[in-house]
Amino acid sequence: MLSKGGFKLTKWISNSKEVSDSIPEPDRAGKCTKVDIENGQSYERTLGLQWHVEDDNFVFDVDLPDKCHTRRGILSVASSLYDPLGLVAPVTLVHKLILQNACRQKLQWDEHMCDRDVERWTQWLECLPQLSKVSIDRCFQPKVVNSSSRVELHMLSDSSEFAYGAAVYININDANKHCKCSHG
Repeated sequence: MLSKGGFKLTKWISNSKEVSDSIPEPDRAGKCTKVDIENGQSYERTLGLQWHVEDDNFVFDVDLPDKCHTRRGILSVASSLYDPLGLVAPVTLVHKLILQNACRQKLQWDEHMCDRDVERWTQWLECLPQLSKVSIDRCFQPKVVNSSSRVELHMLSDSSEFAYGAAVYININDANKHCKCSHG
């Protein structure tokens, strides 16, 4: 459909050799964009995330610039942590609440935040490198699912005066008592 409109999709990459081999060579992506020398793994940037091709999971590369404690500075740093799928929304909520508070106080873009918000921001930045340890499977379904597998969908939601949230979990149990729980 896209090619009929003049939009030719290129730079395809897959973790399946069969799929990769079916894509014409000129339409394939080049080498992976990032290689972690310490563990020898390669990553591809996709949707602002790092995709570990071999393990088929998403990871976050947290290396944020240091900026002033102003609305402009915090927005600039927070925008560097791109999470289009909302996978780490509980983490990104903190900076949004700090910015919300600055707007309520009617602070100008380059006016410094109050001490309480600066402290919250600093604590958030100090904890943020822990996000690099999180990996999220791209595919929720385990490799083997059959008719005897039991699939459960669990949904939770909650709210406060500041924010609301929802979580969805898929729990798959097979006949051999193997369980895979995924979230989205």
